[in-house]
Order: sequence, then structure tokens, then C-alpha cells
Amino acid sequence: MTLAMKPVALLLALIVLLLAPSPGRGQEVLRIAAVVNDEVVSLLDVHARSRLLLLTINQPETPDAYRQIFPQVLRSLIDERLQMQEAKQKGIEVTESDVDSVVADIEGTNRMASGGLFRALEQNQVPRDTMVSQIRARIAWQRTVARRLRLTYQVTADQIDEALAQIKENQGKPEYLVAEIFLGIDTPDGETEVRTSAERMVGEIKQGADFAALARQFSESATAASGGDLGWLQIPQLDPMIGEALEGMQIGAISAPVRTITGYHILWLRERRTLSAPSPADVRLSLRRILVPLAPNAPDAEAKKEEVQQAAQSIKSCDDVPRVASALGVAGATDLGTLRMADLAAQLQPVVADLAVGKASQPVPVDNGLVIMVVCQRTEPAGSTLPDRDQVAQRILSDKLDGESRKYLRDLRQAAYIDIRA
Repeated sequence: MTLAMKPVALLLALIVLLLAPSPGRGQEVLRIAAVVNDEVVSLLDVHARSRLLLLTINQPETPDAYRQIFPQVLRSLIDERLQMQEAKQKGIEVTESDVDSVVADIEGTNRMASGGLFRALEQNQVPRDTMVSQIRARIAWQRTVARRLRLTYQVTADQIDEALAQIKENQGKPEYLVAEIFLGIDTPDGETEVRTSAERMVGEIKQGADFAALARQFSESATAASGGDLGWLQIPQLDPMIGEALEGMQIGAISAPVRTITGYHILWLRERRTLSAPSPADVRLSLRRILVPLAPNAPDAEAKKEEVQQAAQSIKSCDDVPRVASALGVAGATDLGTLRMADLAAQLQPVVADLAVGKASQPVPVDNGLVIMVVCQRTEPAGSTLPDRDQVAQRILSDKLDGESRKYLRDLRQAAYIDIRA
């Protein structure tokens, strides 16, 4: 499965990142705000990003507003420097073509003509690099984390089976359409600052700030690129503290900051639904069967059962069934076609109910021998909300990528020389 991720279009408000600073502030904004290893974040950088944020969340540009958001803006810029430094060290490159692709997405999303974005920037005296640097950082970090994870992690069939079983078990229970902003805590010393930032964001959202814009700017989750969208979730899939918060929320509500072991989460409950679970009896299965004749009192019965069991374990797909049948001395396997679960013999229904596609069952004793059942295809009944295996794998991978991204960035922060001077 590929780990490549296409960067998500940034908000149209990037067009108006900042106006030229007033003459009286020229020297101030060129001062150093922070040193990150051997790179500088200037007050001009912080001012530009702050103006971007206030414009995108539709908040007034007042001295008090700039002062309140300064710590979180500076933290974000420091993180970008760390991410770009790590990408460079790993040989990750972001080409002009990569940037052009994101720019084209922005223009297409906002129905702008080709080249319209940078023309608008020029008209507002906005340096082109102000936006391009943010785009490059986003792409570079996605690729850096993806490369690291690709070398150490692969979604297994067992993980997919386990996730599907959990989803199936919770069918008919409430599902929640959720977005989040996540702010991580690296050390106990950062607790107060992060909590204060989270509380400030909640207040801004309740005053009309755009949740998705804040998520894109500040969330440390991999969902930041999509405005914090987590999709539809069930309570067992979530951290217990997040699940408890969601259960007590009204649709459209914004939560107070929720503390988990890794940091603070701001939740937006967009929608809730409860879909009826389809009847398992209506699941349709494409099946193959191997019947191995065996008399109940045959002298070699136990040895034969062990042989059949080992043969069943060697089946990895339906294509293996004829080979295994031949090895067991059976003339051939029986293709049962596609059947409803309810149409199977009662003793076979529990055998195949949770059997993964391409896997063989344990040998099942029947009147005239032992039966191995193999599921070649499974079709859930109409109305089923079960995702397919690729969707489940992508979800598992996204969750892992999210966790890896947070840990990776935390490690970079702890190892870096960071001198905050502003």
C-alpha cells in the first residue's frame, strides 16, 4: 500500500497573507523571534503568519489579537523549521512542480484562473515566498514521516480482520462525525502554555473563528491538512476521554479542551447517526468446500485429522483450494457458488461467519468425513455500513501515520537547540 499523500489545498485566505508593515515597525519586525538550531525565525515571519491566521479565522486585527495568538504562531513556525531541517537531512526534496500542483488545487477550488493566485499576492504586496514556504513545509513533512513509517510498518491482514470485527460488533450503535484540533505536550513544563492556547482557540471558535482554518494552521495531527476532519467514528475507536466528551455533546458543539495522555484535543461534533445493523443472515458468500472422506472409527482417524488441519492452514487464497484437495487425495473441490448465510447448513454458519476472504476454516466434522470451508468473496447486505478492506487498511495506516508524526516532531523538538528571544 502506498504511503504517498497528496497535499490538501490551503485556504483562499492565503492570498492576503500580509500587507507591507508600516514604516514605524520596519526595524521591529526584522528582529529575531527565535533561533532553531542554526536558522532564524524573525518577528516579520511571526507577523505574517499572525495576519494570515486572523484573516482566515475572520477575526479583527487588533494589537490584543496579535498578542494573544503570538505564542502559538511562533510555536508553529519553529515546528516548520524543524520539519524542513529534518526533511533536508533525509534528502527529501520538494520541487517547483509539487508546489505548482498545490497552487493549482487552490486556484481550482476557488475558481480562479491559472496564475490568479500569485497575481493577487502581488497586488497586495505579499511576498510569493511567504506562501510557498508554508506549502513546501507541509509537503516535505508528509513525505518525511511517510518514508520513515514505510520502512518500519505494514498493515497486516490480521489487523484489518480485527478492525472489521470491531466495527461489525458495534453496528447499530451511534457513530460520530468529528473534527479535531490537537495540541501536543512534550514536557510537563509545557502544560500551562498548551492548555492556555487550547482554551483561547475554543473562545475564538465560539466567537466565529473558522474551525478548519485553525486546524490547518495549528493542529499537530495528520488531519490538519483536511481541516481536522476525522470522519465517522465509533466510541470504541477513540481514547476514553474523547469518547466520554463526545457522548455528552450536542450536534454542532465545540468541546472544552480534552486532556489525553499526549496533549489537548478540541472537538467539533458535526453530526451523529445510528444506523441499523443489517441481518447477518443476508450476507452473501462465495464458497469453496473440500470434503475429505473419513470413517468415524477409522484406525488412522487422528493422523488424518492432523493432516487435514495442516493442509487447511496452507490455504492462502481460493486459488490454493484445488492444489490442497489434490494433496489430500480428494478428486476435487466443490464450488458452492454464492449463497446467503441463512442458506448454509446450521453447523457451517458459525464456521464461515467471521472467516476472512481467502482463508480456510478449521476442519469441521460431518457425517461422512471432514469439511474445509474457504470464503472466496463476501458481500455485505444492502444498508451495511461496513467499509471494505482497503478502506480499513487506509484508516489503520492513517492512525499510525498520525501517531508517528506526533512522536517524530516531539523527538525533534527535544533534540533541537531552540532559543526563543521574543
